[in-house]
Amino acid sequence: MLCRSVLVVSALYALSCGQAFAVEYLDRNNQFKVAIPDGWEKITPDSDQIDAVLRSPRHETTRGTCALVADPFPATRGMSQNQINEEMLPHINEAFWRSALSPLSTTDLIVDEASSELRKGKRVYTTTVRLQGKVDGADIWAQMRATLQIAPDQIAMASCVVRLDHAATEAADIKTVLNSFEGLGAQVVAQRPMPPAATLLLFAGPRFDGSHRALTQDMPNLFQAGWSVPAGSFALQGYGLWEVCDGMSYRGNCRVLAGAASAATSKNYRPLRIGSARRIALPNDPRNAIGLLSATVTAQAVENVGKLSKSRRR
Repeated sequence: MLCRSVLVVSALYALSCGQAFAVEYLDRNNQFKVAIPDGWEKITPDSDQIDAVLRSPRHETTRGTCALVADPFPATRGMSQNQINEEMLPHINEAFWRSALSPLSTTDLIVDEASSELRKGKRVYTTTVRLQGKVDGADIWAQMRATLQIAPDQIAMASCVVRLDHAATEAADIKTVLNSFEGLGAQVVAQRPMPPAATLLLFAGPRFDGSHRALTQDMPNLFQAGWSVPAGSFALQGYGLWEVCDGMSYRGNCRVLAGAASAATSKNYRPLRIGSARRIALPNDPRNAIGLLSATVTAQAVENVGKLSKSRRR
């Protein structure tokens, strides 16, 4: 994937009167396009999970960087765009972004905005997050802004990170990147292998914090397995759904879990007392894809925030 994208200078155009010029970047495989702000450069990604990285001309001061990725996404194969829009909307929310970003090495994480809008018939999800972490022993705040697009057999995402104290300096250029980024549809030639089965992550804390447990197999008795506290939040990583019950051996009150939920970020969610949990197979349920989306967001966020930390050490 490192060599999968090339820069095609197809046009120079003014975004609007008084604003800087931008260069159109078109992926070699026609997977996505984006407008690169004036002075920004494309650099080679450090990870094969990222298609392209854009770096601000003010990078030495602001650490402004954007990472772009667009890949085939078998979880939505055969679905219409309208179906994807309707089925994913309730699940790509603040809790989703918080759970996806929680694996980052941060001491604090604040989701300032989580919203969506329709662009050319496709629902586009956006978020703005503040992250605090330690770099060389010192606390540093960063801002991450991201956009996520889901189409039949494709996921496309752009995320930009900047030091929080310089966020205003990069705001216009980052807006140009995120607003112009567009997935163009997957070009699937061969059938891809089945994605990994979903892991259910249970957290005692209401913000994907506190003691936690990762379930990778059916559990008829969670109390016996050492989990006896209510789950204040939960999330899925991977493909599929889980059913949880308050009684042992899958008895009592049961519900299907999809995506992420948090007692601190959802008005309708309360901590769950779970006695047993198991994977369930609902092959035509679009919610199967939510855990894969979360895993993709996590991988890209780790890569992008990692660039902020590594560049600071130079």
